[in-house]
Formats: sequence, C-alpha cells, structure tokens
Amino acid sequence: MDRIDEQKLVESAIRGIVSDLDQHSSFLNAEQYEAIRITTSGNYTGIGLDVNLEGGKVTVVSPLEGAPAAQAGILPGDVVVSVDDTPVDENDVSASVARMRGPAGSPVTLAVLRDGAPEPLHFALTRTAVQVKSVSGEYLGNGIAYLRLSAFTDTTARDLDNTVTELTGKAGIEHLLGVVLDLRG
Repeated sequence: MDRIDEQKLVESAIRGIVSDLDQHSSFLNAEQYEAIRITTSGNYTGIGLDVNLEGGKVTVVSPLEGAPAAQAGILPGDVVVSVDDTPVDENDVSASVARMRGPAGSPVTLAVLRDGAPEPLHFALTRTAVQVKSVSGEYLGNGIAYLRLSAFTDTTARDLDNTVTELTGKAGIEHLLGVVLDLRG
C-alpha cells in the first residue's frame, strides 16, 4: 500500500461529510478560504480586473476604475492568454487569476487577445492595493435608477447607499420612485 498524506485524508473525509449536509455546504481548505476572503472583503492587491471565467478563458468584464489594468488600457472583452509568460491553463484558470494578485509594487505582465488585433497585446503592470466598488448605477430619468451589483462584499451595503445618494443628488430629487436592480453574474 502506498503512503497516504494524513492531511489529504482528513480533508477528503471532511469534504465527504460536509457534502452530504446540503447543496449549499462545502469545505474550504486554507487556500480556498483565502480566495473567498479576498473576494468578499472588497480589498486586495493586484491589477484591478473584473473577469469572467468561462470555457477555459479569462475574459475581462471590466477593468476597475483607477486600477493599473484600466490605466494601461485593458478593455472589456479582452481575453487574458498569459500571466507572466505562463499561458492560461483552461483546466485551472483560477491559478492564472491568482498570479495576477501579489504584493503591492510587484510587477506582472499580461498578454491579451483583443478583437481586431492580429497579435496578443502585452501589458507590463505594477500591482497596487485595489478597492472593489461592488455597486455601479445610472439615473434613467423619471425617478428611476439602474443599479448593478457586481459582487457581494463587506462594503456592498455602503456602496449601495452611496450610489443611491449620489444618483438622487444628481437627479435633483429626494427619493427614487423605482430601481432596476441588476444582480446578473
């Protein structure tokens, strides 16, 4: 019999037990927990990209305003094909996303495919502290606003309140009559 790593054995047993609880319960190891914590805190060090991970591709949904990716000219729809000259592995795209994060002030290079560009575009970026604003909005007129929640973070409630206050102020009204709340994605 081969030697078994006790840590892996314990984690596998816990995963099995927790998976039988219900469809909403799962076990997170330390690395997975840290990834969730970063996502929900709204703060991390990286390049400031909101990406979609589908079909083995890391597609840019939007660069975060003021972040290194936005300042460098990375655009929505760009597809990240490599991070620090390491190709995106379609079987482990989360590893590529993790490579975009790192200590503030450290360099990272991205190669992206852009519609209409014959070759991948290369961007040399410097990671910084990034504050994720999880709510964006637009006043549509007639007392109606459009609000998009891109994520649920520790700051979402505050971001929502600030966005509504900002929109009502710009519209010159005291209260909104209605809100289109976009929770897609």
